[in-house]
Order: sequence, then C-alpha cells, then structure tokens
Amino acid sequence: MILVTGASGFIGRSLMTVLQNQERPVKAYTGRINDPLGMRAELLDVETIIHLAGAEGRGRIRLLRHVDLDGTERLIEESQRAQVKHIIYVSRLNADRASSYPLLRIKGQVERLLQQSGLSYTIIRSANLYGRDDHFFNVITSLAAWTWPLVWLPGGGGLTGDRADDGSGGRRNDLRRRPGPHRAAPGCRGRGCDRAQL
Repeated sequence: MILVTGASGFIGRSLMTVLQNQERPVKAYTGRINDPLGMRAELLDVETIIHLAGAEGRGRIRLLRHVDLDGTERLIEESQRAQVKHIIYVSRLNADRASSYPLLRIKGQVERLLQQSGLSYTIIRSANLYGRDDHFFNVITSLAAWTWPLVWLPGGGGLTGDRADDGSGGRRNDLRRRPGPHRAAPGCRGRGCDRAQL
C-alpha cells in the first residue's frame, strides 16, 4: 500500500490521479501530521510513503516548523514503528540546513532527519511546479487579464519549473524502483536533476 501525505494539495491531487489511474494500491493520509496515534492507525499495511505534506504556501515560519519539521519527525518515528519500507520526500532545489531562507533551511533539516532515520528513502529536489489551480500561475494569468494589453512578469518574464501533471507523471516509474537504503535518485547526488534522470 502507498500512503500519500498532502494528497489534497497541488502536487498530491495530480499524483493521486496518476496512481489511481494505474490501479495502484494507494490511499491519502487524512489525519493531522503531528498526531502519532492517528498516524499509527493510517500506517497499517503501508509499504511506501510519498511525503508531500507541508506548510510552504501558508507563509508562516512557525507553521513550517510545526508541519514540515515536527510533522516529518512524527512520520519518521511512526514509520519506523510500522516498518515502512520506503519514504519518498519531495523537497526543494537548494534545500540546505544552513540556508538563510527559512523554507530552504527547514527543507534541509527535513532531509537530514530522513538521512539519519535508518529508513530507506528517496529525496526529490523539485523546482517550482505549475499547473491548473496552483498558487502562482493563476495569479500571473489573472494579473495579465486584468492589465491587458500590458503584462507584468517577474524576473524578466522567464518561468522555471515543471507542470505538476507532467512532474507527477514523469516520476511515476520511480515507484517501481526499489532503491536501497540511503540513496539519492541516480545521477542526482549533490546537484539538481531533471525528470529524465529520475
């Protein structure tokens, strides 16, 4: 069984659709990420966790710590107890425990928790993902429609990242691979990698 935390979020919705279309045994985590008893019940018969839950879009450092860092710590503890075989964590490019940016610092700390957990894991460092109902692209298109014929685009107009439906679909084959404990995705050690390398 595959358990997806953050299944109701932007990436999670696309990923759940892909996994359900492939008729994989998957369920969404429905409890609170910091509730060990609720989590324990949901981890029964789970072999793989795809950990997407996070407070990145909510804008508060305290909430980031509570959900991303403390929540992942609970998830790791309960995964060890339930003998989960593998955790896939979607982090961010440039995640670093020493970063001056709170989001990247906390994502780096979460990566470190996984590295020290003794569990088998895969860390995917993702760029921004765009698509229907995201929190960035919709604002830009609304702004463009409102200010037409002038269109404001940040950073000179270039967008970096990937489409969420392409990103999830491009990585769906990762679930078939069974990397050994403590392995980064092939070819991605110490640097970012693109979807083709995964």
